[in-house]
Amino acid sequence: HPRRPSPSRIRWTLLFGAGFLLMLLDLIRATELAVAWAIVERGAALLLLPVGFLALGAPVDLRTRQQAIDVFSVSALLLGLFGYGHLIWSGPSPQFADHGLDAYALRNSFALYTGVHGTYAA
Repeated sequence: HPRRPSPSRIRWTLLFGAGFLLMLLDLIRATELAVAWAIVERGAALLLLPVGFLALGAPVDLRTRQQAIDVFSVSALLLGLFGYGHLIWSGPSPQFADHGLDAYALRNSFALYTGVHGTYAA
């Protein structure tokens, strides 16, 4: 039968998954269930890593782990170059022009240009 996760793995899973879990609590305030569900679907990836690698104790050797980190790093770099390159080239989206170049305008313009949630712009 499957091995039970250790208390240490459970704690780490809760720590790394806290962003997603807090987002779930905040979705209670959503006025439309369809909008809330779309946000949960996009944010569910935030919980995959801690559950897959920590709670379930996925057997991953060092080489596979390093390759996964490399793929994630290159993807994040390319996403940043594309999103911020678009921001530098054309400026923030006109719908956020009244905010100037504050964090709100940059984050939401990044999300609009890339299709990725604005928190990844940080």
